[in-house]
Amino acid sequence: MFQLIYKYEKPWPEEGTMQLNARFQGEIHVSPDKARQRATGFMAGHITMMVLPGEPSLALGNPPVWRIPVCLHLPDLGEVTTVGTIDVNALTGDIIEPEPEKIQLMQDRAHEIAARFAPSPTTAS
Repeated sequence: MFQLIYKYEKPWPEEGTMQLNARFQGEIHVSPDKARQRATGFMAGHITMMVLPGEPSLALGNPPVWRIPVCLHLPDLGEVTTVGTIDVNALTGDIIEPEPEKIQLMQDRAHEIAARFAPSPTTAS
């Protein structure tokens, strides 16, 4: 199972309700598992070894992408929080490389949160 996200190009109405009629027809060449594998390698090499991919969501657009949460995992705690997302092209399997600032932000978030869970040093008596 996976989540499907549809980017709707029309503006939200000023008043009343939004009427949606969305349909997707096409082929997705990359499975969610393959996208997670690609994201795992990217995360380890570019963000930190403390993160693992979450569940992919298929975001329909041009191109469609697998949007994968970057989840911080800590020893003895497991998954702590999400620090960002990575997109994988659902047609080619290529990572859509984030801007360096976005990578830095994910790294900073992960390290800041991990530091909060680190044991505080004790002083010898």
